[in-house]
Amino acid sequence: MRSLLYAPKLLSFLFALSVLLFVAVHSAEAQTPPPESTRFQLQRFRPWGDTMGMFQTQSAQTMGQWNYQVGFMLNYGHLPFTIAPPFKNDAPIPVLQHQIGADVFAGIGLTKFLDLALSFPITLFQLGQIPKNSFFPAGDHERNLSGFAISDLKLQIKINAVSFRDHYIGFQFLIGFPTGNKETMNGEDGLSFGVSAIFQKRIKVVNLALNIGYRYLTPSALDKYVFNHDFFYSMGLGVQLGQHFEALVDLSGNTFIGENIDLVVSPLELFVGGRILPLGHKSLAINLGVAASLNPNADHPPSPTDHEPPVIRLPPLPACQRSPLARCDSDQFRRLPGNRPR
Repeated sequence: MRSLLYAPKLLSFLFALSVLLFVAVHSAEAQTPPPESTRFQLQRFRPWGDTMGMFQTQSAQTMGQWNYQVGFMLNYGHLPFTIAPPFKNDAPIPVLQHQIGADVFAGIGLTKFLDLALSFPITLFQLGQIPKNSFFPAGDHERNLSGFAISDLKLQIKINAVSFRDHYIGFQFLIGFPTGNKETMNGEDGLSFGVSAIFQKRIKVVNLALNIGYRYLTPSALDKYVFNHDFFYSMGLGVQLGQHFEALVDLSGNTFIGENIDLVVSPLELFVGGRILPLGHKSLAINLGVAASLNPNADHPPSPTDHEPPVIRLPPLPACQRSPLARCDSDQFRRLPGNRPR
């Protein structure tokens, strides 16, 4: 058994890294300029090529010292960003109709219990424009969002803290660098920081994992609503069906918190697919899957005769959760009393 209780050097490293992230976040908050309506990363599908995990749910296991991995993943989203008006009979307003993304990632095991990985997301093509809507500044109306774009580079440190009889506990530390295109919803305006806990259990051919984490991001705004805290969570199940195939199921969600938000209905998506192992082991793996929202109508907008404040349905801000061939669905949140749409 390897445990944090018997790893004082690892505890010291975790404490120092946590303090560094805490100071960096507060420094970023102090230096952040006013948010703008497109300075966020719309794509929220976060693959890291973890062959011991699922689509987005990561395993707590590490690769081992000097072992490495490289990977490439494509994903498509239909209507990844729409704005729905407060009344039931009005049609949603599309912002982006289509988005084809790719993720290039690479990682290496620095020690038996510590991995370092980089992920470079790219939008190969997207189609859309900013509508004439009060949620966007007037100067941005009808601005073209179509084309190719580079997204924010992500750095990950993963630590396997506990490994005992097919029980694993790990920690993930994330840093996002503002390398993306901020004018097309493919880049944030500053550094982002995150930390998550990973729990994993193996039972013969069954692999179970749970990820719970928090990410600070540079404030993103639509109208009076500002989002800069992201709580993310996912649960994954893998079942080995023979030597060459593993069935995968992933349940992932986000909750965003920020200014002027009374209620956020969090996006929750189900990923279903599998991992093909051409060589009969995980040295080479091909993942295929689709995703669907589990709460597209979690909160219905009231009719004009209702006396409650109207409900606005928006995409997850700063972005929506996606997977290969997935449809990205909207967040919903209730405006504070008095903040009715113009």
